[in-house]
Amino acid sequence: MNYRLDRQMIQTRFDEPHELNMQDVFIRQAEDICSRMDEFMIDDSILMLGLESEYSLLTDGYKQADQAIRDQILQIGSEFLTKELGAAQIEMWTDPHDILDHGIGNLIEEYRIKENKLTKLVKGFNHKILRSGSNPFVPLSEVKTTEGPLKYKLSMAFHRQNRCQNQETKIGEINQVDVADPSCISLFNAVHPNIDCLSINDAVDKLNRSLMLSPMVTVLGGNATLLEGKNTGIADLRFIAWQISHDVRSEEEILAGLTTRIGLPNRYYLDIHDYFNQLLNHPFIIGADENARDHALEVAIGLNWRDARIKFYEGIRKVAVVEFRALAMQPNLYEDVALTLFYIGRLIWSQLKNEELMPMEIVQQDKIEAMHYGVNAKLHFRDQNGNLKVAIPKDCLPLEFARATEGLQYLGVKLEEFKYLFDMYLPYKNAQASLGHCFAETFQGYLDSGDDQEEALAKTYQSCCF
Repeated sequence: MNYRLDRQMIQTRFDEPHELNMQDVFIRQAEDICSRMDEFMIDDSILMLGLESEYSLLTDGYKQADQAIRDQILQIGSEFLTKELGAAQIEMWTDPHDILDHGIGNLIEEYRIKENKLTKLVKGFNHKILRSGSNPFVPLSEVKTTEGPLKYKLSMAFHRQNRCQNQETKIGEINQVDVADPSCISLFNAVHPNIDCLSINDAVDKLNRSLMLSPMVTVLGGNATLLEGKNTGIADLRFIAWQISHDVRSEEEILAGLTTRIGLPNRYYLDIHDYFNQLLNHPFIIGADENARDHALEVAIGLNWRDARIKFYEGIRKVAVVEFRALAMQPNLYEDVALTLFYIGRLIWSQLKNEELMPMEIVQQDKIEAMHYGVNAKLHFRDQNGNLKVAIPKDCLPLEFARATEGLQYLGVKLEEFKYLFDMYLPYKNAQASLGHCFAETFQGYLDSGDDQEEALAKTYQSCCF
């Protein structure tokens, strides 16, 4: 099948030679994928799931770590660790596991072993890792990004030079923080589940349903309220800050309805051709890096900071993968896995029942509610008769967890493999505030008792730093 290129989707404002070159390379690579779609069909007797997790690295005194220390840790743990944008940020990954064949237990065990290895490595340098959706210990004016790779330098320079100037950059319901500089996103940590798709068409379907589920998962996992020692009052500020700091649209593009490439799109994807065409809506940015020019498709996907995206792997198995990106890092790995399984089960249930996609404008509205108010947000959901209703999470989530349970059991996952995770690590029924709001309340309590900001932060996050 030939790639149905829509040239009207190609951005034209950034027309440097390396941008035009990468457009051409991207089109060739997209055409190649579309011509081989049958090669990405896999056996449904296996369903692989893996995780990518991000951590902040702190000194023993809760300061931002130096990149030199971070890089030494990465060198020692190179088989399961890699660098991130932040100079004091680490990404860890698990292998993919077949969740149809006792893979959940295997995934948890590998996750636990690797995190223990990381913790021991970090302690050897008298440092700590922080498990949180936002790193509240570092002032925004002091954030350091990774030096060395040209792609990071080019990306930061591009967004600083081209950021939309006619917008407010301070956010916060209680205290405000200024997120104008693109380096702010290196203070945010997420857990990214990666799930195999049966085909490229299945990947598009999983992608669209993942976008629809994003507000629900954001409500459950909201854990990014504090930033530079301030309680913003926002349950999960990560994508709000990302949208502002990385918005390079012109006034004309905004009026024309062009969205940023962060968060949710303005509509669902029609097919893989539409997915590729929407990637062409945005500049490649790092084409001045010669190492990037022959990897235009990979670069475009990597810069596609949506709540979910499709990736392609061509090793022993050729497979399309959906990466879900909306989940903030949780205080412990069991909560990471519990929320991942909720997302997977709910996604499979949606496919199994051929659930009608919620209108994207409603999903966008719900995502804003979820990010700001967490478990006190008002969300749209479909009742047992398929009718669209509005409720606060504690009233609709019991039904959604039942659906996620049904989805996992449909896959053949035994109840005992995951029910304890839902029961122990997701106390959604009695939650009065999101996790981020709970940390903020604890932090304020320490301040009220006389602790200074540094002491209050250290005590608040003591259980998440190790």
